[in-house]
Amino acid sequence: MLGSGPLEETFYLFILYLLNQSTMPTVTLRRLTFSLAALLFVCLLDMPYGYYQFVRLAATVLFVVLGVHAMNKGSQGMMILWFTLALLFQPLFKIALGREPWNGVDAAVGIVLILDGLRKSK
Repeated sequence: MLGSGPLEETFYLFILYLLNQSTMPTVTLRRLTFSLAALLFVCLLDMPYGYYQFVRLAATVLFVVLGVHAMNKGSQGMMILWFTLALLFQPLFKIALGREPWNGVDAAVGIVLILDGLRKSK
């Protein structure tokens, strides 16, 4: 769970900064989507619990950024997808699916991120 220490305050300030970036470079978004896809595929391995917590937090941040970016571009379908994924991965109220269903979700979302990153490169 997130507390109220300096790390959490820095995180919230970073989120606010990202939300104010209405024109984040496409190259940056593409790199972030590929990076998160790699993190999600590593989740298929047996990793320490802290790794999964980090991935949930990183995924939530990136999905909010992608949702805001899609909203600014007028892409309602992608905006709904990214914000829904942000809700699924958010670390405050965890959704307990079990290991196997989460592996499926991680793999499927990783593939979606790769396809989206490839689409952004065109």
